[in-house]
Amino acid sequence: MLSTGTFVERGGKETCMFRFMQTFAERLREAREAKGLSQSALARAIDKSAQAIQAIEAGRVQSSRLTPQIAEVLGVNALWLSEGTGEMVTIAKDSGIINQEQPTTFQSSEMVDAVISSARIGRDQRDLIPVLAAARGGDDQEMFVDDGPIDWVPRPGPLVGVLEAYAMQVTGTSMVPMYKPGQVLWVNPFKHPVPGKGVIIWKRNKAILVKEFVRRTRDHIYLLEYAPEARTFAVAVGEVEAIHVIVGLEDQ
Repeated sequence: MLSTGTFVERGGKETCMFRFMQTFAERLREAREAKGLSQSALARAIDKSAQAIQAIEAGRVQSSRLTPQIAEVLGVNALWLSEGTGEMVTIAKDSGIINQEQPTTFQSSEMVDAVISSARIGRDQRDLIPVLAAARGGDDQEMFVDDGPIDWVPRPGPLVGVLEAYAMQVTGTSMVPMYKPGQVLWVNPFKHPVPGKGVIIWKRNKAILVKEFVRRTRDHIYLLEYAPEARTFAVAVGEVEAIHVIVGLEDQ
């Protein structure tokens, strides 16, 4: 936040102006708390240690090469975060994307964590990630995740260090040619969704949607599917438990 003030001499003449500006540490803390993330969650989202975020917020780091990554995860202006210049959040009016005052972060949920965590019992999290699968059973191409993993696969490069990462096997043809039946998608629960990228929507009714992210407003999340014909449709924010970003897929 920026505030200004003026010292005034007798007779009304202005003599000097003072200006207070947040530090890098204060801006990061404000943006992180506004996003609803803990220091540890933010650190996992950028594949760094919690100590890296703690150091910044403690004021021990005045600038960081991690700023662009942090800004992307938090959905803020990188220049504002690093230097305090410009607006905290940019609203892309033409695309309909509204990143300001979002009601929910969608980056974690007890329901989703329970499904994924139950799949890790007795496994080596450093080397393997669980593969989840879903069966058809709802409207709007909804699917419901089966209990437990159907397989384990080596942890791919984009998910190294992301302990909450998992994979999802594609079911159905609604996303052909982007994703094909049987392909295994790599999922990072902490990345910030951006237009044109694949996402997995976990709904509060325990259904999931594998679609392309289009945009998000305060009330709706807009998604694209390709088959049987290309269409964009909206899901109410109140129906969504989590949004996880697809960062790659297993070659076939």
